[in-house]
Amino acid sequence: QDKRHDLHAVCYLDEALALDGRNQASLIHIAHEFGFSLIFAAPAPVTAARYCVPIQQYQGHNHISRESWQILEPLTDELETPA
Repeated sequence: QDKRHDLHAVCYLDEALALDGRNQASLIHIAHEFGFSLIFAAPAPVTAARYCVPIQQYQGHNHISRESWQILEPLTDELETPA
């Protein structure tokens, strides 16, 4: 990462519902340690999610609006280490 620029990388994980809650939490923690935000894609809610970002259809295309995000668990300054 170039220290002259404030960047934050995102890692997208499809089929996250296949992971149990402990593995979801572990991946979130590890991604945070490496400076990534982890995005889980799943057809149903995952247990470790902090936000829900609904995907809507608009004129035949998928649309994600920041206004429709749902905060499930507010972020804290320090993520706890999974048990």
